Amino acid sequence: MTDYDTFIEGGAEFPLTTDLDNSFLKDSDPTVYYALEFFESVLNTHLLPRLSRESRRHNGKDIASCAVSKMWVDPEPHLDAKDLKFPLLAVFRKRDEIAGQTVHFEKSTCTLNVVWSLPPLLGVLAQQLNPALHAAARILNRTATRGFDPAYASGANVWGLAGAQSAGFTSFEYGTFEAAGQVAGVHQALIGTLVVVEREMPIDDTFEALGSIGLEVGVNDSETDPLVTDDVEADIIF
Repeated sequence: MTDYDTFIEGGAEFPLTTDLDNSFLKDSDPTVYYALEFFESVLNTHLLPRLSRESRRHNGKDIASCAVSKMWVDPEPHLDAKDLKFPLLAVFRKRDEIAGQTVHFEKSTCTLNVVWSLPPLLGVLAQQLNPALHAAARILNRTATRGFDPAYASGANVWGLAGAQSAGFTSFEYGTFEAAGQVAGVHQALIGTLVVVEREMPIDDTFEALGSIGLEVGVNDSETDPLVTDDVEADIIF
């Protein structure tokens, strides 16, 4: 019988553990947690070396990571927070849609926004680093669809780790956020829409699992029985 006191939905196990070794985000929303971790890794692997050299060349400053700050809420209302550093990577939920997939389980299709924002820049410097946004879009699109990258978790499938079935971007937009406070410049940003399919309500194990199916095929070719023709008979054995 299914244990209805505990269950797993969207990769999260309920009731939530009271153990604080894991982050609250990882236990409550593994899809967002692993997406943040994965996208940070692929951007650092495929973009950071060139981005850091361009920044040093034009601005005299190194960029240590493509995700100096990470957020799982919309970053725009928080740009004046003093503890935010850039580049910034944010992955946050916009909506979940629940639909039946079979008679035994449902699936949820969740829409996440993925925001990658450069440091506040002005003029020529903003233009010099702007190509990084398009490069980031191509990196995120390919690795999200494939679900793995050799440099991340020894090539493990990130959506499998998150308890999701599949994921992919549907669009990217390029925009800007105004720098907050006394900081001069604007934040050039990439905003992507990521759609993730998560399985909900696991199959009830009260149904007996199908063991095997056998198939026997024979030909009726009797020459003495007039009722028998050259027909093929198939018997299916469960």
